[in-house]
Amino acid sequence: MKALMSCVCGGRIAGVRAGLSAALGCAGLALCAGSALGQADFRPLAMAGQAAPGLPGVTFESVGDPKLGQGGKAAFWAKLAGTGVTTSNQESIWTDRESVPGAPPLLAYRSGAAAPGTTGVWGGMAGYAMTGQNLLAFAGSIVEGTNPTNVVGYFGETAYGVMALRAREVVNGPYMLPALVAVNDSTNMAWSGGTNAPNQNGTTLESSTGILLNTSTALPGGAAGVTFRRFSQPTFTELGVAVFRAFYGATTTGADWQSGLFMATAPSDVMALARQGDVAGGLGAGVTFAEFGGSPIARTGNATAAVYTWARVQGAGITSINDAGIFRVSGGMLTAVVMNGDGVPGLPGVTLGTISRRVSITPTGGIAFHAILAGATPGVDNAAIFVKEDGEPLRMLAQRGQRLGRMPDGSVVDVLGEPRVSASGHLVFSGQIKGGGASGQALFSKDAISQDDLPRMLLRAGMPFQAAGQPVRTIRSITFDHESEEVSHAQIVGRTLAVSLTFEDRASGVFIGTLTCTNDFDGDGDIGTDSDIEAFFACLAGNCCATCPTADYNGDGTVGDDADIEAFFRVMAGGAC
Repeated sequence: MKALMSCVCGGRIAGVRAGLSAALGCAGLALCAGSALGQADFRPLAMAGQAAPGLPGVTFESVGDPKLGQGGKAAFWAKLAGTGVTTSNQESIWTDRESVPGAPPLLAYRSGAAAPGTTGVWGGMAGYAMTGQNLLAFAGSIVEGTNPTNVVGYFGETAYGVMALRAREVVNGPYMLPALVAVNDSTNMAWSGGTNAPNQNGTTLESSTGILLNTSTALPGGAAGVTFRRFSQPTFTELGVAVFRAFYGATTTGADWQSGLFMATAPSDVMALARQGDVAGGLGAGVTFAEFGGSPIARTGNATAAVYTWARVQGAGITSINDAGIFRVSGGMLTAVVMNGDGVPGLPGVTLGTISRRVSITPTGGIAFHAILAGATPGVDNAAIFVKEDGEPLRMLAQRGQRLGRMPDGSVVDVLGEPRVSASGHLVFSGQIKGGGASGQALFSKDAISQDDLPRMLLRAGMPFQAAGQPVRTIRSITFDHESEEVSHAQIVGRTLAVSLTFEDRASGVFIGTLTCTNDFDGDGDIGTDSDIEAFFACLAGNCCATCPTADYNGDGTVGDDADIEAFFRVMAGGAC
């Protein structure tokens, strides 16, 4: 707090000594407002109705499903209309990965074009992904010759614009591929296919790297005659490991099967992580696994490699109020991380009830998740978002019924969506708010999951919105699809997030936002005011308001130093954090 500071706005400079008295001396300056929203700078990626770049006479009839890759590069899906557009060539995927900043996106792939590795064309595209290396992949229907029945193929790039066929169905055959495929950063894939059972579990588990398991594959460590029977859709890591739930048994009768969680790198390298009846790690003697959820979540490739899954247990001391939770693969087995029935710190008599099966992995390998609370008031304060890091107590980040930062006076969060965390620790979730003359959809962010400040509202239905080069419009609805960097369907990467918005004037589009350090420090909805400066210096003195960030303003891990003060006034002046 010894350094001299400069408060800069509109070209005016006033030397100010760091400290509360200095802050009050600077408070008279007209501070720059920065971005219109105060917490994120948005740019339009594409708008419905605009001209499709490079296609004369063609427009985007509708746009959506934005995805993010490395360095803030993005892609989106569009339905085309106009000159030469028919039902056979109206679907398309666009990306700005090769565009210079500010340039329009480029067409990557379009239905009706030749499908590589086949004798046909793409009839449509579904479940597309954009990997961390900005490569594209998708499940595409293949139309060949006079065949009236489209078949599905998996396609993945090996370089920008170089698409390869990874797998395909056989015409009139029993082979069935799901539309959403597990893709790693190199666009290698894993999937469950074959003749699907009614529960959508396939009879094969395959990958583009050579994994092939089927109903003839013996269960690792199992009794003679016990084989795999059905496979859930896997997750596929950058290390070439498929993690999946499977059902197994000695007969073809489903009622006789049991389930387990497995990992595989090759047909001869399959490992059981846990099976029904195995001891559940971390829950004491006599507690065993009873059920496993599908779709495990994995993040790999660095020191925070982690795999998580939902599971249900049974045994000594287990009842319906403490029989399910989130487990982590640790030391070749599953160990409990959080369970329903666990107490909630700071809320006496309240415990975790139903825990969401879809968690998000934090930069340090922990999890962020949504849970319904038992012992709280239904419909009032009975849901919350939590983070659980290894070796640390459970922390609640937001609770139903709270007023979070930048929400209108008198309003509270009514519904909380599932949180998603980027590899840089930024958290985003959607929800609903009510009260204070505001209601409907909202989007929230938290600048660093490791800090203790409350999340803040980014957007809400009914608020004015202005992206770069666009007029001011009123938001009607918000679509944020809850995916993050541990999958290749990401809508938050680092400080960048992707959303689809519709407006009261019926315009719609996909937008890319860059999270910024806030210039509404006290979270009252007014940007760059005297009260923000006063709240900032009060926080430096150890008295942070409930809706204020922490005194580590720039998020560098050092609390309340000169760098935080410099960053604060730089942002107040309209600069970057």
